[in-house]
Amino acid sequence: MGLDATVYCDCFEKGRLRTAPMAEWHVYIDDYGGRSARTGALEKDLLFDQWNLTACQHESGVLVNYYIGNTAMVGFLRQSLSRRSELFPLILSKIIYNGIHAGDFIAAADVCLFEPELRGLSDFHCDDPSDDERIRHFQKQLRELVQAAMALHKPISF
Repeated sequence: MGLDATVYCDCFEKGRLRTAPMAEWHVYIDDYGGRSARTGALEKDLLFDQWNLTACQHESGVLVNYYIGNTAMVGFLRQSLSRRSELFPLILSKIIYNGIHAGDFIAAADVCLFEPELRGLSDFHCDDPSDDERIRHFQKQLRELVQAAMALHKPISF
């Protein structure tokens, strides 16, 4: 178990699909930013899933996906950043509040609120070089997630 963060592509919205979805699937963009369907039938759901996997150049519509880490890594990040919790209130409360949260997201309109905290991460350092490397890795992942989400006006989902 662990924590993953994803930003979905906008190929459906921009009409950049390899093949169009079947009308009976009633495809829409869900709160997480990905393609979903309202088929009402298991057989049709399975067909939608097969289509969605290769509907565009992004497998299942995933533009950016990062494994933030297992519960121990998320715990390390949380413990480290908590030393300066005033600099990272959103990161601590919306991303690394535990190592296994899933099924939630940061709304597209709120993603830009993370930019000051990303700048704060640039100035945040650990005494141990290995620990500092872990923080830099997290910073890079978060920066790329925020940039992608802002560019496409998409949420970051977990």
